[in-house]
Amino acid sequence: MYLDHAEIAVDDNNSWVAIFATVSRYTPEEENRTFSASKERSLKRIKALADSKTSSTLALYQIINDASAILYQYEQSELFVWPIRITMVLYKKNDQWLIKQIHFSWSGREFPAVRLLNED
Repeated sequence: MYLDHAEIAVDDNNSWVAIFATVSRYTPEEENRTFSASKERSLKRIKALADSKTSSTLALYQIINDASAILYQYEQSELFVWPIRITMVLYKKNDQWLIKQIHFSWSGREFPAVRLLNED
C-alpha cells in the first residue's frame, strides 16, 4: 500500500479515505493458475465455443481473444502485479475512528486490464 499517497477527507465525525496499492500473484505457486493449466482451460473454452450454436464469426472472435490473452499475458511473466484501490468510509464514535464501509477495486475481471511490468 502506498500510504504516503492516500487521499483523506474529514468532515466532522465522518471521513473518506482512498488508498492505492498493488497486488501480486505468482502463478507457478498456484495449482490451477500455471501457464499450462491456463492453456488447458483455454483449449476447453475453445472447444466449447466450436461446438456451440454461437455464430461462427462471434465464436472466432472469442477464440482469438481468449487464446491471444493467455499467450500474451504469460509471455510477459508468470508474476502478475496490478494496481488496486481501496476506499473506506469511516465515522468517529467515542473518539475512535471506525470503518463503516470498505471497497476494493481493480481494473477488471480475468487478466488485469492494467498490468505493471518490471522494465529493466
